[in-house]
Order: sequence, then structure tokens, then C-alpha cells
Amino acid sequence: MKIQKLVIFLGLLVPLGTLSAQHSLQKDTNAPRAGEDIVKQQVEYKNPGRSGENVLWDFGRLQPVNDEYTLFYSEPEAINDSIYILGLDTILVESLAGGSLLIGTEHNIN
Repeated sequence: MKIQKLVIFLGLLVPLGTLSAQHSLQKDTNAPRAGEDIVKQQVEYKNPGRSGENVLWDFGRLQPVNDEYTLFYSEPEAINDSIYILGLDTILVESLAGGSLLIGTEHNIN
């Protein structure tokens, strides 16, 4: 009977040991995508203080400057389906994987 309880306990313990509450961020599931809106808050600037290891920065009491503004992601439009012109940069459509080029627009007043 004791061996049976031990086997059941160990059988339950192994799967619990493989579970983790820590997840790593991955680009394919967490990167911004075209069409997404992200609502952000802007706060006053505070100098964080010294840098280095074992330093605690507390930004918890910063005053909001802008309670809510939207960051919108979109895909640029290609000229003749072959070239993107973004500022002074010219990028060939064929040199990019689909959806890898985004434009982030924030503080846009319509």
C-alpha cells in the first residue's frame, strides 16, 4: 500500500515539475501586426538614477501627461507592387517577407 501511494505521488510530482509560470516572449506571437491598435499612457520624465546591477527603480508614482493615446500599426503601400518608399529609404518588395514591414503611427490627430 505504501509503495502504491509513493508511485502515485511520484507520478503526480513529475508533471507538476515540468509546468512553469514563466513564459518567454517570442516574435511570432508577440510582435505587433498590421491593423492593431495599442493604447498607451504617457507619463512625466523621471531620471532613473544610477545604473548597474542590483538597482531598484520605482516609476510607480509618475504623473500622467497624456492618459490615453493610440499607436496604430499599418503596412505601407507598395508603388507598382514592387517598391516601398519610406522617407529617404527605397525598399524592394521582393527583398522582404510578407508582413515584415510595418508603420507605427502615434500621436496622430485626425
